[in-house]
Amino acid sequence: MQSTEKGKGKYIVFEGLPKCGKSTQANLLYEKLTQKFPEKKIILTKEPGGSEIADVIRKLVQGTPFTEQMTPVCEAYLYAASRAQTLRTVVRPVIDEGGIVLSDRSVLSSKAIQGYARGLGMEKIDSINRIALQNIYANTVYYIDTDPEICYTRAKKEYDGSDKFEAMDLKFFKLIKDGYDSFSSVTMETIPGDLSIEAVHGLILVSVLKLLHGNY
Repeated sequence: MQSTEKGKGKYIVFEGLPKCGKSTQANLLYEKLTQKFPEKKIILTKEPGGSEIADVIRKLVQGTPFTEQMTPVCEAYLYAASRAQTLRTVVRPVIDEGGIVLSDRSVLSSKAIQGYARGLGMEKIDSINRIALQNIYANTVYYIDTDPEICYTRAKKEYDGSDKFEAMDLKFFKLIKDGYDSFSSVTMETIPGDLSIEAVHGLILVSVLKLLHGNY
């Protein structure tokens, strides 16, 4: 999965179960890269979200209680809509300028959650997202591989109502893990989530600096 080469910008994604530590790692990398490359445009974004419209979609699909249950296919289309907006208005412009985009989640989350855990299937997720992606793919994806029981325990302890998936049962967390495991070997660089925060950051930083070598 490679993004377009125009401007030689880089698009780096973090993936994993809810509460796996990916957001922490994305923030740590952002801090480090902004220090190391002060002359470069570096942004930190997320999916769903990252723009005014996409943030509204995020609240709708993840943080709004309804009397009816949202279907998996409805979720998938809403996530794709948010993705289409953010990729075009936030991610692509920075890549084209030669900057660096760090994103908390991507279309791979839809594959693991809606495609696998929610049962839609990978082909349907690909079909729904084909136009949304517009051939904008990450240069590299870091999958923080964390024990579902650890993520589940953290989610229960820290749940604030903003992400309905964090309120799901342990079985669902395990299904998400199985989803990631089904494609992680070919699409993502797996980072052990049982290491310390500092150790995980160190592994990612070494990898990212190799990716950026020759461009900055």
